[in-house]
Amino acid sequence: MGRYNTLFVESICTSCYSKTTLKIQFMYGELWDHIYRLGDEICWGQENNVGKRGEKHVVVDGEAEECDSCGETVDYLIFVEDGFIKSIRQNDGEYHFFGTDGFIVLKQ
Repeated sequence: MGRYNTLFVESICTSCYSKTTLKIQFMYGELWDHIYRLGDEICWGQENNVGKRGEKHVVVDGEAEECDSCGETVDYLIFVEDGFIKSIRQNDGEYHFFGTDGFIVLKQ
């Protein structure tokens, strides 16, 4: 995946239902191994940026690391609104990221 950022979210594994800390890797904002939590503002730098500051509503492709209990990996959607990480949900196939830079602008 190269350089990326990581979102940490306390959750329940969708496979084994154990309480876990999801570690979701994604490529949006300044790619500099930033660590995020829900509600954090996306960092932007002078270079190594994916996307553009100022987009109103963006959905970002995220890949969770293995669950500590069962080893399952799950893809997630990360929703960024007005530059802040607002929510996540399991990727149900509604958005297709093939041919994109790993994100889709829903509202400019």
